[in-house]
Amino acid sequence: MSGIEEALIFDDPGQLPNFGPPFMAHAPASSAPILAPLTRYDDVGAVITTRNHADAKRAVRDIRQANPRAAILLDASRYSGKNRGIGARCMTTGWINLQIKIGSRWALTDSGYIPANDLTALRAVLRWESELTQVVTALPLAIQWLTLDYEALIAELTAAGRPVALMLESEGDPLATKAAVSGLIAVLRCPVPVLLLRSDTSVLGALAHGAAAVSVGTKSALRHIYPIVDTDGGFQPPPAAYVPALLSYKRLSIIEDGITRNPDLDVWKCDCSVCMGRSLIWIVNHPDPETAAFEHSLAAQSKLAKTLLAHPSELRGSQWKTMCAVAQSNHELIVRKSGRTWEPAKALKAWVSSTPHPQASTP
Repeated sequence: MSGIEEALIFDDPGQLPNFGPPFMAHAPASSAPILAPLTRYDDVGAVITTRNHADAKRAVRDIRQANPRAAILLDASRYSGKNRGIGARCMTTGWINLQIKIGSRWALTDSGYIPANDLTALRAVLRWESELTQVVTALPLAIQWLTLDYEALIAELTAAGRPVALMLESEGDPLATKAAVSGLIAVLRCPVPVLLLRSDTSVLGALAHGAAAVSVGTKSALRHIYPIVDTDGGFQPPPAAYVPALLSYKRLSIIEDGITRNPDLDVWKCDCSVCMGRSLIWIVNHPDPETAAFEHSLAAQSKLAKTLLAHPSELRGSQWKTMCAVAQSNHELIVRKSGRTWEPAKALKAWVSSTPHPQASTP
């Protein structure tokens, strides 16, 4: 497996740097021991989220004990929470130095949140200077940068000329609308390497349209950036598992009910390296269903990513759209107690109906 330590320096604009495996898991530091074997046997990269240097070092050590060549990025997540940083105000060289010290060839900046219409904050983050060339600039963005201001974003990314990692804020799945998907596709076409991190199953669509690398959140809280709210929160979503035939995460209780009512459907079968052709009911019945769901979900999505990337680059977008259309149809096979069928995730409709924006002409 190619790790970040073997990445190419981005000197040739026609040659993408190697950030490691194109499919990565966005996980808390506490999940490193579970994630470690997947980096070795399923070629999954790791994006570890923590602000604590000791926790970061411990997570990296846990992963490298299982896979010395694992590709690892560290996400300080300074853009989230009630006291989140804004723009470049919270960025530090210490966070970059930590990543280099632990052996990562690529370092992810500890950028603050970039609000809608805040061109000053965007430029400050993109122009933040580091002595190192192997830096990926984290861009934690309000979703309006894709739905309304994608042209301005593309212009700034092109001018900066450095690899960037998008992370998107939204109350729900940020890529659940046609406007957001079309904007993302346009941004992925710009002449710099673009990663999409901390997202939902749409990461596979991003890969199909040219993302340099992607990471899916291993829990709901890590599948997008949540807006700041006045309530204290505290709600922890129940564990969920990825259903490959539906291209969606579903809560384990929902999966159990679906299998109970529709036991003979092929949609429940998974041939990832963890499931080996079994029905997903094994996860529900496992002594530790949350860990089983974690391992299966990453292995299944890594397999789908490899399947997509096996197609010629010019065909991947249409292949992904077809996969989303089939997943929508598969939802209609599953009957609920009410007699109605399951509702597809809104992101599937968004990808099927999306029309890429025309590419801007070069002056």
